[in-house]
Amino acid sequence: MAERINYNNGYYFGDVTTKYINGSFMKIKHGYGTYYWNTGHRLEATYMDDAPVSGKYYYPDGIIYDGSFQNWYFHGYGTISWPNGDVYSGSWLNGQRTGRGRYNFAQGGYYDGEWLNGNRHGQGENVYSDNVKYVGAFLNDKRNGYGVQTNPDGWVYKGYFKDDIMHGQGEWNHPTNGYFKGNYVEGVRTGRGIGIYPENNSSYKFKYEGDWLNNYHHGNGTYIYFGYRYDGEFSEGYIQGTGVLYFSEDAIDIAENIEELEKFDFKNNFSYRYVGGFKNGKFNGQGTLTIGYASTVFSGVWIDGELSGSATKMICIDKYRLNGQEPKYDV
Repeated sequence: MAERINYNNGYYFGDVTTKYINGSFMKIKHGYGTYYWNTGHRLEATYMDDAPVSGKYYYPDGIIYDGSFQNWYFHGYGTISWPNGDVYSGSWLNGQRTGRGRYNFAQGGYYDGEWLNGNRHGQGENVYSDNVKYVGAFLNDKRNGYGVQTNPDGWVYKGYFKDDIMHGQGEWNHPTNGYFKGNYVEGVRTGRGIGIYPENNSSYKFKYEGDWLNNYHHGNGTYIYFGYRYDGEFSEGYIQGTGVLYFSEDAIDIAENIEELEKFDFKNNFSYRYVGGFKNGKFNGQGTLTIGYASTVFSGVWIDGELSGSATKMICIDKYRLNGQEPKYDV
């Protein structure tokens, strides 16, 4: 027979038993019953020795927990649902989501994986409301460590994260916009790396391998494109400093295959070679231009791609083959 037990913070109505406690016999919750708090909370549960073992806990704002208890904490396996439609089902430890569990978001997406003290922590799979998918390591509710992120537009990142941002070694690949493998610092390419990218409206690709800073080619590197190869210094994405630029007509035949172009021996099969200074991608400062097939050398000080201080000038040859023009000379 159900009985009522009154408490300062509410009352219980349900199955009871009598137990000798501190020198006297007392009625305690034992069996099935409901505890009503003055605050509006309610627990419908199976009780043992005055404590809930399993049942449903109702919050005044509509949140409902359905699962097991230990020492009045959510503990073991349970499901909690929110009025907005969010649902978590999984392991609990002393009132916190800890262990393995799945959280479904009402607006779309889910997290299925390991938890610690209510946070995503360990290995898991997270699909966000915008259909971004991440599979990998979490720490303190954020992507930390190695993981794989896939975006709806097709790009995939495989590498390390720090506090939800790409950080450390990683590999980024997009089906149409290119490829990068190297180091990230707080989400930007910084350090050593390799980038391969398509030329706009063209079947050609260019490749850069070397130093990066804030997503720019910066430092020392090698740039290969069409029939060109450059080895030298870069600054904020520009060829700037000192270096060697090769152009080979023989390389044009394999220019659409970036892997073959990379193997091409520019040093011994060049049509033009420039050794010297650059500024914003143009010959600038002291430099020497050698025309291989004509055994002609232009040497001196260059300004914006032209040789100064002499009756002989040569306009910069950059990409002249793209529009069918030959290099221009003023002699």
